[in-house]
Amino acid sequence: MSNYFLNIFETRFKKLYGNGIFNLNDDILSNAEVLDAIEKMPDDGTKEIAKFVTTRFGLNKKIKKIVILGSGSGKLGTRLADYFKNSIIVDIDKSSPVIKRLKNIFNRDKLRMPKLGDARNIPLEKGSVDLIVAYSTLRYINDRRKVIESINKILKSGGYAVIVEARAIDVVEDIESTLKNKRIAFTRNTENNILFSRTSFFYYLVLESSKNKILKNRIEKVENKNNSSFLEAALKCAGKYKGSLYYVSWQKKNG
Repeated sequence: MSNYFLNIFETRFKKLYGNGIFNLNDDILSNAEVLDAIEKMPDDGTKEIAKFVTTRFGLNKKIKKIVILGSGSGKLGTRLADYFKNSIIVDIDKSSPVIKRLKNIFNRDKLRMPKLGDARNIPLEKGSVDLIVAYSTLRYINDRRKVIESINKILKSGGYAVIVEARAIDVVEDIESTLKNKRIAFTRNTENNILFSRTSFFYYLVLESSKNKILKNRIEKVENKNNSSFLEAALKCAGKYKGSLYYVSWQKKNG
């Protein structure tokens, strides 16, 4: 990251959004063009997650329906679809614009089923899902107990749940504590030194560029140099970092 962007990050971004992107307007978080840019982002952890999931469950022929909790751009579902070619993938998100975009993209794909819904009350039938994957979703939900209850409700007996968080070890520990309280046996796996794009800083740059001409011009320079969209250029300007992916997984007991 250049000194210019680093200075903005240290003096303004941390102060405004130090706890993540919770305070950002929903309009930018669910904007179709923003999600298009994020879908093209090479370093977002989805490649590693798809490899982890398929290494563990890819040979299991019983996995017919997969749920992605907090689907966002839909990229994780697409990566999993490359491996689970005959499985139905249900992309769940609480944002109507997010689901509308995914329905437009997958309107002819009978195996992709975008669905509006809350992770605390997943709108699917009891015992109807073989595999559930949630990536950086539970960090935004305070009542994680309800999410876990909802996951277990729609999982089939013998079905699998995989909750993944990037860097947020406090969220992972809270999830594990909840599972222990419910006497659910789980496994934690960790992958270190994963390269990530600074997504939160990207959102910040997009917001600020509408008010800051100097910042806008710098992003436009990258846009012209790389012959990319403005949003893809902003994503490049946001920079990258190395961090860890934490996986908490369990199998629903039979009966």
